[in-house]
Parts: sequence; structure tokens; C-alpha cells
Amino acid sequence: MKKYPLSQSQQGIFIECMNNPELTRYNLSFAVDLPGCVDLNRLQEAVGRVIAGHSVLHTRFVIDEEGCPWQVEDLSMEIPVDRRKMTDDEAADYIRQGFVRPFKLVGNQPLCRFEIIEAPTRSYLLYDFHHTIADGLTVFALFPCEDLVAVYEGEPMKPERKTLYAYAEEEQKLMGTAAFEEARQYYLKKFEGVEFTPLSRNTAASGRSLVVHEALPSADVNAWCAAHEVKPNILMQAAFSLLIARLSRRWQVAYTSVRHGREDKELSHSYGMFVRTVPVLANVDSEKSVADFIRETELEWKSTHRMAQYSFASFCGSLHLQPTVCFSFQGPRLNPLLQLAGADGRVTQLSRTYTDIDLTCLVYTCADAYDIRLEASDALYTAPYLRRF
Repeated sequence: MKKYPLSQSQQGIFIECMNNPELTRYNLSFAVDLPGCVDLNRLQEAVGRVIAGHSVLHTRFVIDEEGCPWQVEDLSMEIPVDRRKMTDDEAADYIRQGFVRPFKLVGNQPLCRFEIIEAPTRSYLLYDFHHTIADGLTVFALFPCEDLVAVYEGEPMKPERKTLYAYAEEEQKLMGTAAFEEARQYYLKKFEGVEFTPLSRNTAASGRSLVVHEALPSADVNAWCAAHEVKPNILMQAAFSLLIARLSRRWQVAYTSVRHGREDKELSHSYGMFVRTVPVLANVDSEKSVADFIRETELEWKSTHRMAQYSFASFCGSLHLQPTVCFSFQGPRLNPLLQLAGADGRVTQLSRTYTDIDLTCLVYTCADAYDIRLEASDALYTAPYLRRF
């Protein structure tokens, strides 16, 4: 079997998961509450056909003699779609705390799992992808709402124009180019002597994933942004930088953010992990005006796109840094409804169970509000404390 390099995005996740094999931080797990009219035999067959139609779902990681990880497409790998019968209480308990479990990254086991649960009053489709082979668009839109629906209804799936494997090979070819070296020098100089800002004194504490969220009405925010020609994502990121500076009592703060990584239109229907983690540095000076601080935030965000050739894994390795706090403006939440057999099934993301996250802030745009979500380990924070943020 041909070996492919890991993409920049995959490298960092792979290393972290190999160092923390019991964590489920990078599980992308979902439950679909199926309409009663869905034919479960037909659904099971449809899931199997979607699996067969996407090479990345057959990914297996191997480590060579020099300790370097590679990925291979193993079409002989069995990826079952299990059917299980349970009582309603057993199903609810299994979905809540039994289905999400760690993946073994190196070996012959698949990096995705699928189950159909039959209970007396309702049925569920459960699916879980490891983040090394899938991103949010893959698991929330492409798999459930496009390909699975198409195959179930007897329609063909949209073909992938570029696979994750081809994407990773293209990335590898860019290493050593002038653009790559420019980005490397930019980050090494900019972050020399800088550490990622911690909020907790014990950032390595693993615990159960704790999530709190608050709805911020968007009318006034959007009106202010329109009047001052500021994008909402930049305003939110500037506010987050200021918050982290005040909580940490530091005038300079460093944290991570993410870009969707699908600027290449050929990736619009590709399964895989394309999200890029990027480092962000903010200098919070009380002498600056709000306008100047927001302008600097925008320039900082644009630089993460301009210097995207240098991977975050290489960045952390070169500077011996460990990320702590993350901010991500996610934009609109993807449609949580799966339409099968002319009826709607609600798609719910499941808890990741265990995590060692210091703090992650996610912002989603809704019809009339911004949904601000904080996720952390309960070994570090309590829910009331997080709500004070």
C-alpha cells in the first residue's frame, strides 16, 4: 500500500493523541434521532455505501523505522455498521456515556465507527470520526446531510475532486519553498520568548468535558459593527484577547485560533481534516484606542492566512510551546436536521467525555444571537466559574 504524509493539521493532532491515548478530545461524535418512517435496513446499507465511497474513512496510520508517522488507504479494513437493540433507558445511557470512547490511532482498527440503535419508542444512528480524518464540515454536513441522504434516496454521491491524501502530498511539496521559509522566520521571530497564556495553574489536568454557553443578542453588536466597518468575528476576537489579558493579568497574550482550511475550491466536498490551527499574539495596551486595538486584531488575523504555509505542529516543535487557550469564531451552525424518508431527524453532537483543555471559546451565529460556548476540563473549572467569563 502506498504511504502518504500526514497533513499539517493531522500532525499536531496525531502527536497529541499519541501522548494522551485515553482522551476523547478529538472525537467528533453525533447521534441522529431517526424519524419512525426510516427503513433501518436501507439506512444500514446506505451508511455502508458511503463508507465504501470515501477513501479517507479507510485510513490507517503507520510509523516507520525512523519513528515518522504515515497514513495509508487500507481498503481491506472492515468498518462495520452495527445494529443493537436496547430499552429506551439503556439507549439514552449508552448515547450519553457509552458510545464515545478513544480510538487507537496506530493499528488495524478504523478511525470511525457507526451504530444503529433500536429502542422501543425510537431509533438512532450514532457515528464517531476521529479528528485526524474529519473536520466539522465532514461530520456535520457532507456525511449525514448530503451523502447519506443521497444514497438512502437512491441518488449518487458527489465525487471528491481532491482527496486528503493528495492535499497532504501538495503540502509536503511546499515545505522548503521560499514562502514556507518566509512564514517560518516570521513566526520564529514574532514568538521568540513568548509562551501561550495559561489561565489555569494546572493545565495538564484531565477531566470530564464541561460545556457552558450563553446567547448574546446580535442586533446591537451587528449595528455597531456596521457603523464602524468591523467584521463581527474580528470584534469577538478582540474582546476575547482583552478578556484573556485581564484574567491572566498580562499585557501580551498568546493563544490559538483556527481557520477552516478549505480555501481551495476542490476541497468543497472532500472528506478529511483541513482545519488549520494558528497562533495568535495580542498586545493589550491601555493607551490604545478601541479602534486601534480592533485594527491590530484584524491585521493579526490576516497574517495567519498569509503565513499559513508553516504548520502549527512545526511551530510548536521549534519553539517548544504547548497550546492552552483557544478562540474560534465558527460562523453559522450547520443544519442540525437530517431529512430522511420525507421527515426530519435531529442531529446532536455528543460530549467528548474526557479532555485536558484549559479553555476553548467557540462563537456561533444564530438567527438573532451569538451562541458563545466555553469548553474546559472539570478538573480545572466548575460550571459557575465558567459562566462568570
